[in-house]
Amino acid sequence: MSRWIKKNYKKILLSLVVLFFITGIILYSIPITRYIIRQGYCQAKIILSRRSMDDMLKDPGLDKKTKDKILLVGEIKKFGISLGLNTTDSYKTVYDTGGKPVVWAVSASPKDKLMPVKWKFPVVGEVPYLGYFKKKDALRMRDKLKSKGYDTLTRPVQAYSTIGILPDPLFSSLLFGGEEGLANTILHEMTHETVFVKNDIPFNESMANFVGNVGGVEFLKKKYGQNSKQVRNSLNIKHDDEVFSGFMADLYDELDKFYKSDITKEDKIGDREKIFEKYKDKFRKDLKPRLLTRCFNYFPRLKLNNAYVLYNRRYHKDYNIFYELYELQGRDLKKTISFLKSIKKEKDIKAHIQKEVAELETRREK
Repeated sequence: MSRWIKKNYKKILLSLVVLFFITGIILYSIPITRYIIRQGYCQAKIILSRRSMDDMLKDPGLDKKTKDKILLVGEIKKFGISLGLNTTDSYKTVYDTGGKPVVWAVSASPKDKLMPVKWKFPVVGEVPYLGYFKKKDALRMRDKLKSKGYDTLTRPVQAYSTIGILPDPLFSSLLFGGEEGLANTILHEMTHETVFVKNDIPFNESMANFVGNVGGVEFLKKKYGQNSKQVRNSLNIKHDDEVFSGFMADLYDELDKFYKSDITKEDKIGDREKIFEKYKDKFRKDLKPRLLTRCFNYFPRLKLNNAYVLYNRRYHKDYNIFYELYELQGRDLKKTISFLKSIKKEKDIKAHIQKEVAELETRREK
């Protein structure tokens, strides 16, 4: 056998090379494979272009404000680990985004129903958006989806998580914002590295949003004090996020009921604009006076569609489940995270949380 291989090794090698290229061409012709290859290439460039935080801190030319923010990142990460979030090699490096968003996310939905378009991937399962490192690629996909009759949303993203598969860098744009946003974002992304449920992005984002909101406030209280400006700002942002998400939940429910009514598709698409305008007016008159920040002042100027409504719901759909669990556990975030970690491999993690909440309520009533 070995003699035959030696005699024919050139033919064997040539056959393997041809097979490799044919396989590559076939795989590249599949849209989702092509997407993974292209975005994987950009992710590799980020990995190769990162700069160690330790090296940056040794740089005599680094300004004090940036140096302090880098040191703060380490403190936030240490605090997250003390809460029970996973220890990883993330946030030990910085990637310079050049002042631009690191990723552009594209999502879509039919115009006559609240049903996200989904794409399937290894490891994470079904995902209701696609991320692009280049804006032109995102706009190309947006236009493709629009041509098929979908509502679309293309939005800039300042940070993302590879859910522990790779050590994520800190994206430089986060160093130029406030301490509130930095703490919230890092704890949010660390949550994805700790607990991630396949095929349920709304659950994962709601959970990370909850930990980022609550954990961010707890960190700032510990770092700057209960009555500090940073804590006040963070509480105001948290308040507005929760008030606005409740407002958007009402819009979702009204739209969902309307779309399920017995009228034609054309009438649904035409008449939904009345609902959108109604909620813009409601925002101006009822909601805006209740808000403590300017975070959502853009809302009345939006061209509302189903993709935006679903995007907002994605980050808040299950938020109340986590907050209720947290309240019943004595507002002990470490305890809440520990429980979530203990059930993360269960088939129906949401059902386990609901069961725990019900049991805790029963105990409290006794």
